Amino acid sequence: MSTRQPLKLQTLDQLHALERERPGLMKELIRLFVGDAPRQMRLIDTAYGKRDPEGLRQSAHFLRSGALALGLGWLAEQAGLIEHLDFHDYGRPES
Repeated sequence: MSTRQPLKLQTLDQLHALERERPGLMKELIRLFVGDAPRQMRLIDTAYGKRDPEGLRQSAHFLRSGALALGLGWLAEQAGLIEHLDFHDYGRPES
């Protein structure tokens, strides 16, 4: 069972350290992620509907990478599941 911890504290500490070194960087990273995540989610949905495994993997990978960079573990975990979804599972309710 997942604890659904919204942020990994180690990653948050690293982001704060980066922010001290480069003021404004954390805000910019968050802005980029928030701006791009909805597009990646739409691309995931479109690729899934078209049964396009490569498009699905690519968009899920980008979403997962951004979530990991910000310590969003649960979101990264879910995007990873989509990224590695077996083609034969497309269309099944559990996928």
